[in-house]
Amino acid sequence: MLLWQGKDKQASLLVPSTDGDALFAICTLSRVDPEHDGRLLALALHLNLSPVHTMSACIALDVEQNTLCLRYTHDLGGNGADTLLLALENAQALAEQIKQVIENFRHDQGRR
Repeated sequence: MLLWQGKDKQASLLVPSTDGDALFAICTLSRVDPEHDGRLLALALHLNLSPVHTMSACIALDVEQNTLCLRYTHDLGGNGADTLLLALENAQALAEQIKQVIENFRHDQGRR
């Protein structure tokens, strides 16, 4: 495991697959309270089902830390190692976009 810090100082946890053919990048999105954030968890599920996540990314709930995380899988086969930096930066950019969606959602829910 390795902690990688991108351009915007956001940290991602990098974990190699057991066979060494892929690398998982995990970015924290938001802390959640599973008992009170049911609508936010439903939003995360909805975002998982939208086409933007066909780039080998998914939103997961870390139940030990009570956080939503973006998990991106990068294939290291072929030219995968050459494009790793760009892929990590793209995954972090996607994580930032999802964080903004979560913040907007929480803001909108707070008004009601």
